[in-house]
Amino acid sequence: MSWLFGIFNKENTIKININLDEEFAKYENNNIFLAVGGNLDTAFLTISENIVIAYVGVLIGEENNRKKILRKKNLHGKSLLLTNKLNGHFILVTYSNGKLEISNDVLGLRDLYFIDKQDQLIFSTRFDLLVDYANDKSINFKYFSSLWLTNFQLSNNSIFNEIKRLGPGGKIKSDKNESFISSHQFIKTGITDAVNIFPESLSAYCSIKPFDKKVISLGLSGGIDSRLVLAFLLKSKQSFQCYSLRNEENKDLKIASEICKSFKLEHRLLERNNITLQDAEEEIYKYYKNIPPSIPLTQLLDFGFYGKEYLMNVILLDGGFGGFYRRQYFNKLYLKGYSFFKPENVGEIKSLLSAPKPDIYNEEIIVAMRKGVDVVSTELISLFDSPKNKKDLADILDLISVRFMLPNIYGPGQTILDQNFVSFMPLAQKEIINIGLNILLQLKSGSKFIKGIIKKTEKKLTRINLVNNNLEYTFFLNYKLAMIRLLVHRKLFRQHSYMKYKVFLNSREYIFDLLNSNTTKHNQYLDYSKISKIVDEFFKGDYSKGNYIDWFLTFSFWGRTNKIF
Repeated sequence: MSWLFGIFNKENTIKININLDEEFAKYENNNIFLAVGGNLDTAFLTISENIVIAYVGVLIGEENNRKKILRKKNLHGKSLLLTNKLNGHFILVTYSNGKLEISNDVLGLRDLYFIDKQDQLIFSTRFDLLVDYANDKSINFKYFSSLWLTNFQLSNNSIFNEIKRLGPGGKIKSDKNESFISSHQFIKTGITDAVNIFPESLSAYCSIKPFDKKVISLGLSGGIDSRLVLAFLLKSKQSFQCYSLRNEENKDLKIASEICKSFKLEHRLLERNNITLQDAEEEIYKYYKNIPPSIPLTQLLDFGFYGKEYLMNVILLDGGFGGFYRRQYFNKLYLKGYSFFKPENVGEIKSLLSAPKPDIYNEEIIVAMRKGVDVVSTELISLFDSPKNKKDLADILDLISVRFMLPNIYGPGQTILDQNFVSFMPLAQKEIINIGLNILLQLKSGSKFIKGIIKKTEKKLTRINLVNNNLEYTFFLNYKLAMIRLLVHRKLFRQHSYMKYKVFLNSREYIFDLLNSNTTKHNQYLDYSKISKIVDEFFKGDYSKGNYIDWFLTFSFWGRTNKIF
């Protein structure tokens, strides 16, 4: 598991005595203890030129005008300290002559948490290692509220009362006198000719060469975003493979298979193994030590458990965050118009952002979360000047997706993958995102811009249908017509499949043991009677309750492994 932990003494230089069972590399003196552990491809520590360097994640730099995943031989002293030149996702720590510096990527795709005391700074990518140093282990429901009640957390603040979060573009500088903590949110930098620059820049990330006998493998679906990445992989002429996870969306698999046959690509189909929660328990705990409860258990299993023997030998690419370049996020807010986005409309704005996870909490917690989401929604709106036209509103909504959706949804997903694999999202790189912000709104709307690039890069891909929510349609079908067809399809032909909940059926005894444990029965946060009733209904055959079970287990695993209850 890819993780980082450190203790920095700011006052008396006392010997630090600590033992971490999972560590594989560490550095310590009277002033600092620093350790990394887990996946050797995404966690590293070295001493060079009297500078200690440690990181977790994937660092992407440039060499001879080509993008490159930085490896051990690239990490030499001060050459790595210019984090503004790095892409990828990372927490980077440097220590030299009693001075500590910590930074992360500006998109916040890897998270660092810390406790800043008068005499010590304790920091880690893992919650469980920090709670031992916290006097107050309670959840801050002001900030937890939007994590649970909206599509994603609407702030980058910590969901704990005492443990703090560094946040995207964060930096900590500390010496024996003081700590200086800052964050730098992603901002748009104006560039010219973005339309022509975009394909060349994206191509550079899709043409990264593998290392250590690994090969590139693209997560392929029937959608447009993975097809965009595929177009540039085909153009690169380098060897690569594709993979898909067998799931309920059978038309995605049909189209992915058709693409691979058409281009004579190896297509690996990953199966959901017949596992039980009891067998997977310890590994599930390890994942939730590194992420908040924002990724449901079934999705965590999809990311971290299935096809592991194949995925550990490849470098994974996918089309993650592609919707950003198609102006697909916050459409309901956008349709309300630019004059609507103001504090006095916070109630309706909040409702348009609402996507509540199941109601598993007691009434006291629910009341606290409802109050909290009102506050954070108002704070979110106040971060931006009132838009004066449609373009201003589109820019604001794009920045919300970059500053908050990326670190709070894509970040945890990326962290899960980092625990065992090497992966990155070509479309979620700061350089590419900035170009996307400079592309005209009318080009991004309706996927016109993306479809045009695919046509120009690999025209043969336009002859193969697209899939959206298991609805197949021709590549050049007008976007609005495609969405109308999708809405009609959902209303008339929506079929519910509960294949992903099979792991719960395999784990009936385990789930009932958890339900009947004192940890659940006397939990300060949960509504035991409601949870008990719904668990019973699920195992009596009402599999529509699977989503409820999914999130109950998510919160339970996260809370237990991080000693929250």
